[in-house]
Amino acid sequence: MFKALPLLLLFTWQAEAAEYNLAQVPIGVTEAVEPNVMLLLDTSGSMGRAPVSGGASKMEQAKSAAETVIQSGQGMRIGLARLNGNDGGQIDQACGASQTDLLTTLNGYSAGGNTPVAEAHYEVSRYFRGMRGHFSHTGSNYRSPITHQCQKNFTIVLSDGQPTQDGNFSSLNDVDAGSNLPDWDRSDDDNYSYVFRGNTYSYARYFLDDLARFTWETDLSSQEGVQNMHTYTIGFDIDFPMLKEAAVKGHGEYFLAGNETELLTSLNRIFADISRKSFTETRLSANSGYVSAGLNLYQASYNTSDWTGELSAYRAMFDASTGHLGFNQMPSWQASLSIPEPSARRMYTNRGGVGIPFRVDKLNASDKRLLGVSSADELIRYTRGESVVGLRGRNTLLGDIVHSNPIYIGASRGFNSSASYRAFKAATKTREPMIYVGANDGMLHGFRASDGKELLAYIPSVLLPKLKYLAAEEYQHRYYVDGSPMVNDAFIDGDWRTMLAGGLNGGGQGVYVLDITDPDDFTEARADQLFAWEFTDSDDADMGYSYSQPIIVKLKDGHWYAVFGNGYNSTEPDGRTSNTGDAVIYLIDLATGLQMMKLSTDTGIDEAPAGLNRPNGMATLSPVSDDGETVDVIYGGDLYGNVWKFDLSSADSAQWGLAYKLFQACRYSTGSQFCSASDIQAITAGIAVSEDKKGRNMLFFGTGKDFESSDKTDRGLQTLYGVIDKGRIITGGRSALLEQRIYQQGTFDIGGVNRELRLTTNNLLQESQAGWFMDLQNPDASGNGVTLGERVLVEPQLTGLKVTFATKRYTADPCRAGGESSELSLDKFSGSRLSYVTADNNRDGRFDDQDKVTDSNGGKVVASGETLGNGAGSTVIVGDDYNFRIGADDQSDPKKALPDGIQRDPDSSGRTSWRYLERD
Repeated sequence: MFKALPLLLLFTWQAEAAEYNLAQVPIGVTEAVEPNVMLLLDTSGSMGRAPVSGGASKMEQAKSAAETVIQSGQGMRIGLARLNGNDGGQIDQACGASQTDLLTTLNGYSAGGNTPVAEAHYEVSRYFRGMRGHFSHTGSNYRSPITHQCQKNFTIVLSDGQPTQDGNFSSLNDVDAGSNLPDWDRSDDDNYSYVFRGNTYSYARYFLDDLARFTWETDLSSQEGVQNMHTYTIGFDIDFPMLKEAAVKGHGEYFLAGNETELLTSLNRIFADISRKSFTETRLSANSGYVSAGLNLYQASYNTSDWTGELSAYRAMFDASTGHLGFNQMPSWQASLSIPEPSARRMYTNRGGVGIPFRVDKLNASDKRLLGVSSADELIRYTRGESVVGLRGRNTLLGDIVHSNPIYIGASRGFNSSASYRAFKAATKTREPMIYVGANDGMLHGFRASDGKELLAYIPSVLLPKLKYLAAEEYQHRYYVDGSPMVNDAFIDGDWRTMLAGGLNGGGQGVYVLDITDPDDFTEARADQLFAWEFTDSDDADMGYSYSQPIIVKLKDGHWYAVFGNGYNSTEPDGRTSNTGDAVIYLIDLATGLQMMKLSTDTGIDEAPAGLNRPNGMATLSPVSDDGETVDVIYGGDLYGNVWKFDLSSADSAQWGLAYKLFQACRYSTGSQFCSASDIQAITAGIAVSEDKKGRNMLFFGTGKDFESSDKTDRGLQTLYGVIDKGRIITGGRSALLEQRIYQQGTFDIGGVNRELRLTTNNLLQESQAGWFMDLQNPDASGNGVTLGERVLVEPQLTGLKVTFATKRYTADPCRAGGESSELSLDKFSGSRLSYVTADNNRDGRFDDQDKVTDSNGGKVVASGETLGNGAGSTVIVGDDYNFRIGADDQSDPKKALPDGIQRDPDSSGRTSWRYLERD
């Protein structure tokens, strides 16, 4: 709810358009590679007895529990194995067998024989490796269940006692094991004792833990990468240390069960953990600061099987012996484990522009009617974290974090020359560092950076009517607070404050602003001080789904504003429908939210490219400042491929307005003023701005979109651009620009290091040209460009003379469900390949000609791009002297003090700002 807003109704007719089909699930993870799960059951004679707790035999109870999890194990390729009497194990059903076959086989199991559990586990390992069986199936090779490089593999061992007849590992004919089995770890810790029914038993030389470690450390497949195995263990009616040790060495978990109920609980917890390990997508965020020993990384993730999320903290450590920057594999904290009890959570929303606690006794009857359910109190308690009968069960309370990038806020580090701001910065040096991130549980979360405890959860009021869908037992994923928050310090009502602004992406048509100056003030008594304002399509019908990230800036009239584009689908028929479908920008007074200025491009449905019939919408804006403190120009791109310039250079806000359309991105343009629907190149990411050699603004952006389900299969040509603002529209489209090309791509062996690289042209920019472009095409064997749907979805990064574009494309490979990402680093002025080496490609610690590659023409050139792998993307850490990328496999060169062998540009300006342009 926006506090107040006077608007002038200019149109009375209704524009008709086909809306964009906004995806409500991440389009890159609609398919997943199902994990292989082998259930290895102890069928020894002791399983025929009843457990200490009584009841049916352990065999019958185990079969009953296993039947239940098999029936509910959708999304997993379950197999079935057992002990083979006195010698090894038997694979009875391959991973991926039908439920009917699994249950039929399971029903036929009976107890008898010894307990060769390590031998049976070894037989399972041969099955996964596609080898000839050793204890059974000796006539031919197994068919390995591993079909994809990213496929996860698991074995669950359920046993009721100590191994017997479990040491026959002679004549293995196993190149992976050599002569190292059964004692794989070559340790003396294979002797165990345990207590059973009051008696202590000691046994020597047990090897299940060795086999679990062997299958974890061994690559089980010839697929690219490493395919190993997790081992989980369950002690049924016995707490046997060997089983616990096997789970530790097999990177699984150990459970103790005394009856069928406990056994089923253990199996359910194992399957939940398998799901988490198998279906989680991750992304990295880093705290603003220097790369050093002790850097924290904050990793956001989501699990598609139950749509839960996680925020994990990892400590980065510098290894002086290798010169590499690495990260602890175990997180120092996980936010989902640090959410307070429901009654203690600090949860807020707003009513009519007033911040209020989100509690049953704090929401009035009108608020509760807004929830749209008869049992509003139950929904409120559920949203706070209680389990409510009849509402959807949850494994954790934190919802999936998909597109919202975590942001770290500690002491203020902004740029302002005033004495008051210097005092404010000094005062914030002791501020509690926080991580803020949006999640698709309806909330913007604030977590304490030191331990991950949730200190804040804010529910935008525009989402209150949608909370009921989260609680539905048949829940189908939706986006909620899916946008990335942005934070800046601003001078409001005589004081400096730290303000957070965020959008919802596909979650809704709204923007919210909070005052997060002091986390110590996140108390219910100060709920209204925490809340600043919200702006939704109820306040202006041109407001679409808020894919445009809000930015907090100071303008020339001396006031602070939240500025953002109107996003997409403003013409959605929801009773608050845009009459025009125009792309517009909003300037909202940050202090009160009471004053709004809307600057329109007057380009919408009526002006749409021929055949499109869809509304326009503005992406994330790019403010530009000449003095480093106040913004005088804003650039923005829209869905029709237009680049707009807004002039805010006057101290009189009445003079602010649209300057002109600078450029339109259009495929195959040859000078025509018009671009057809099939040729427009949508701009959905921010535009980076720098100066050209004559001091004119030069804009860098890429094209493409990623918010409709159909975008995954779209193979339309997208392009990288660098265009010069010469004070007027660029006529002629791309024909007015210099063309650069990707002329070679492939795997290059550079000093024994294989890199997937791209080579680009180095054509010279002429003064008559208004910039440059490079089509995202892979060259085929004949040198012709092949379009594979590569696109740009994030703002390019500028460092000195270089501009770096991150790109993404989707492939048919389910192991790259998130897409495949690449980077291209180019000379920003001309778009040509760089003339100097910036990457230590051969990892020898030097930046020299040995890092260049030999192209198809026989020349030694600097590579411009590299394929990075999964399209989850990269993280940019901004420091005082440089910025750089962190990826999953990045390493650090201590001589250059930059990770992944990245060298400073010869003309690096030093500092970059994510708030607004700092002139070189």
